[in-house]
Parts: sequence; structure tokens; C-alpha cells
Amino acid sequence: MRIKIFSFIIVLFSSTIYSQNDYQYYASGSQSFNHLFTTTNTTLNLGVKLIFKKTSLTPCFSYMYSGVVNFTGHQDYGQKFKAFELNSHQLGFGLKYEFLPVKSFYHPYLMINIDTEIFSSYRGKGLISTYEEKGTQVNFSPSDIVRKKGHYAGGSHGMGKYVIDYYFTNNYISTPLVGSFIIGNEFRLFENFYVEIQLGYMFRAFRYFYNQWLPGESAPPVNVVDTHRLKDTPHGTTVYEHYFEMGLGLNYSFSFKSNRKSKE
Repeated sequence: MRIKIFSFIIVLFSSTIYSQNDYQYYASGSQSFNHLFTTTNTTLNLGVKLIFKKTSLTPCFSYMYSGVVNFTGHQDYGQKFKAFELNSHQLGFGLKYEFLPVKSFYHPYLMINIDTEIFSSYRGKGLISTYEEKGTQVNFSPSDIVRKKGHYAGGSHGMGKYVIDYYFTNNYISTPLVGSFIIGNEFRLFENFYVEIQLGYMFRAFRYFYNQWLPGESAPPVNVVDTHRLKDTPHGTTVYEHYFEMGLGLNYSFSFKSNRKSKE
């Protein structure tokens, strides 16, 4: 899936570079929240803007820092929670298509980003799971709660002593894939410098490991492997979450051509 997307970007870049009139270097930064206001993303893009008569196309490299700033679900699922305790550093590619000539005051645009996690300080730690059974809902939100499964033994009407069968946690492994599709509007503040208003769709594929142990035992260590696999393996299960995304950003385009001409 990721290879096909990257291949499409390369082919599109190759097919358009020969028909472009000019180019500029491009840098942007943005801050966004999902519609639940539980996660925030800081994104930096560096690329080359290919300028046509009435449009422009910008392939770029992207860095994104994501963090959970508010609970998914009820507050009692976690205890010592801090904003950005569950965090993710990601690298990837983006492609931005701007409508209207490059010198226009206003540009509507479309943008896609595909990123993958390169580091997280939260790997191996607990996630919120909303039910007490294996394979039920697990959320991209931190938790230090150890869940337990048991049954009532003896007594009338099944109301005897509660016996714990086992304990379990769902532990974060990684975020192998994050994708977004953004519809944006940008307005020129001064030459080549724009402010952006963004609205879009984001999906996140994250992996967790189901860890289980018996009463009287210690929790087994979590082996953080298969961090970039999307298919379920014995070392992790992949969950897909979908969000609406809102954000603000700034971007700047520049060229070194005038400097070279002055030197000549």
C-alpha cells in the first residue's frame, strides 16, 4: 500500500516537471487538532514548488510530531496521565496542488500526506481498552490501568467470591502509517508568505500488543518488534482510527535565481 502511494507520487512528479514554467523552494509549518480534540499534530514540510501558468504542484518531505493532549473515553481509565506522554515522531512525503496563479492573493489547495513513525518514547506502555475482553476496542490514548478478568465461584445465584483468572494490558507498539487529505485555503500576508486554514480527513494505523499474566505472576516484558507491519502478527495487532482534522499554518516560497543573476 505505502509503496504504491510513493510510486504514484514519483510518477506524478516526473510527468509534471518537464511542463512547469518555473520553480521555487517551499517551506511550511502547521498545527492541527482532530475533531475530538484529543490529539494534536505539528507538521513541517520542505519541498519544491513547480509553477505552471494557473496552478502549482509541490512535492515535499514532511516531519510530523503527534501527541495525545486529552483523554479518549472516561478520565478514570488512566491515572498519571500527562499531555504528550503518548507521542510519535514521524517522517514521510506530501503533495500539494494549488489552484490559481502563484502570485494570486488567495489560493485554494488540496494536499495529501503519508507518514510513518520513526520514534516514540511511549513504546511498550499501556493504552486505554474500553472492555474486559481480548480483541475489543483499544484507543490511541495512554492508560496505566491493569485490567483483570475473573468469575464468581460458589454462592447462590452466581454471587459467590470473585476469583481473578488473569490480568492483562494492551501496550503501544508503534504507528506504522498516518495519512491525511486536506482541503485548504491560503491568503497572502506579503510576497510569497501565506497563512493557511485547513480542514481535512486523517487516518491513523497504530499497533498494540495484548499482554496477559496469571495471579501471582509479574507482567511479562513487552517485546517491541514488527513496528512497521500493518498486518496482525503474534507481536502486535493493528487498529485504524479515523478523524476529521482542523488546522492553521504558514508557508513561504523563495528562489535563489535573483542572487545568481546579480553575481553574474
